[in-house]
Amino acid sequence: MRRRLATSVRIATLGIAQHHTFTNMRLLATTLSLAAARAADSPSELARALIPPAPVAKSDGEFEEAEFYQRHGELLRAAWREHGLADASLADFRSAAVVAPALADAVNALREQPSPEREADVRALFNETAPGVFCGQLLKADAIAGLRAELARVAASGIPTRRPNGMNRYGVILDDEVDGAVSNGLASFVRAMVDAYVRPLGRMLFAELVGAGDDAEYFAFTVRYRPDEDATLAEHRDASVVTLNLNLNAPGEGYGGSALAFQDAREPSASHTVEFTPGMALIHQGALRHAALPIEHGARENLIVWLFGADGYVRAAPRPEAERLSLEERWGLPRHGSFLHPEL
Repeated sequence: MRRRLATSVRIATLGIAQHHTFTNMRLLATTLSLAAARAADSPSELARALIPPAPVAKSDGEFEEAEFYQRHGELLRAAWREHGLADASLADFRSAAVVAPALADAVNALREQPSPEREADVRALFNETAPGVFCGQLLKADAIAGLRAELARVAASGIPTRRPNGMNRYGVILDDEVDGAVSNGLASFVRAMVDAYVRPLGRMLFAELVGAGDDAEYFAFTVRYRPDEDATLAEHRDASVVTLNLNLNAPGEGYGGSALAFQDAREPSASHTVEFTPGMALIHQGALRHAALPIEHGARENLIVWLFGADGYVRAAPRPEAERLSLEERWGLPRHGSFLHPEL
């Protein structure tokens, strides 16, 4: 676990704080605020008394907050444990309760009796909207609503959160151990979702690319786009072999713009625009260059998961046929077990 977290910190732009120092004024203000909160002796109150640095950089922002969150990491983890989840069921991922029924049924049937035909049934649920970019429904609408409600509760908590990555300034990291991440129980949901669905789906859709160990680790975070915050995102590659990008907007929650533009996987001079619909899941190769186009009004919020290998290894070249995973290896039961049972 700690090895995964250490790599996630390194890959997802969480590093050593040699690139950021605090002013004496901020340190003094934080000290006075903490002193005032000590009497309550509550991790949450102590965390709310902190004065975090505001994210500023729109690129290469990996280190601007690192010292603050390393300094207060243990306190923030204690505060999130105290804060917890309003809906405790989100800490207990159960396929039948949260996964889109068509996908849950197809995956359960495949795991009960693995066959190329049953894997084809799963693959048919994901449309290739652009070369190397697949879309489908992963979670039920009420499960997405539950995630959004918890994220709104996180935003209203007053507990400082670290920026999600070096380019996005708005959103949170979902991890139990990374300094400055949200560790209130949502990370358990994400971990189970990755093991049960995200990792196997990535292996299926990119069977020529993802071999043994190429997706062993992951990093999960949310992003938010608004005209007055991060309105766009420059073209980039992800630090992943496979990326899940899951829209968290509700039906009827309108916004304008904010589509993704993907470089064509076969013809770099061409591009493809992909519009999100509520709850839509995109799965694509991390090395495929893409950008977020300007948002015109409203807000778009997404959950993103990067999959990569040990020590941050990101494979970009196809594997020889002999090194590719078998169907059984692609869909093998993860370590956590019970939540995969169809009756759950």
